[in-house]
Amino acid sequence: MAFNFANLDETVRGYMLEEFQTDRDNSTVYRSPRIKSDQFDNYLNLLEESIQSENEEVFGEEIRARNILNTHETSTRHGTSFQKRVPHNAHITLSEGEFNRYYIRGVCRHAIEQGSQNVEIYRAKEVSNPRTLSTQLIGNSLSAQALLDDLRSNKAVDTCLGVPPRANSGLSVRMNE
Repeated sequence: MAFNFANLDETVRGYMLEEFQTDRDNSTVYRSPRIKSDQFDNYLNLLEESIQSENEEVFGEEIRARNILNTHETSTRHGTSFQKRVPHNAHITLSEGEFNRYYIRGVCRHAIEQGSQNVEIYRAKEVSNPRTLSTQLIGNSLSAQALLDDLRSNKAVDTCLGVPPRANSGLSVRMNE
């Protein structure tokens, strides 16, 4: 099931693209350890194309179709490292998470440009077992500038403000109505 990005229009895509290009120019695009070392440039091109004219679903399918991800990864349990298969849906988790992060940055930029101080957290994708924390966040307002700054400085999954909260939450933000 796809995300319902409430404010995904050409203006927000433009801001998303600017945010992505800044990260790319500064070599600060999140680099998942699951991406094959020789495929990162292809991944970046796919992400840029998706931001310009596609969505997270097309992005994920292209990651899978072009064999961008490793098949195995190193994990550690009780101090012992071992190899395990990358989850079958890793391409979906990565594409949704990264597209959503740039979408959120784009919405924050648009909100700021429009003079709005805040953005609202909402469920953009239905999930079968919503986490309690995710459910509690729905409807909350956040400072658009603080969230934008947080996402710019925290490229990995976790952010200071907790938005988006962990992978597969289905949460995003929209302009306050």
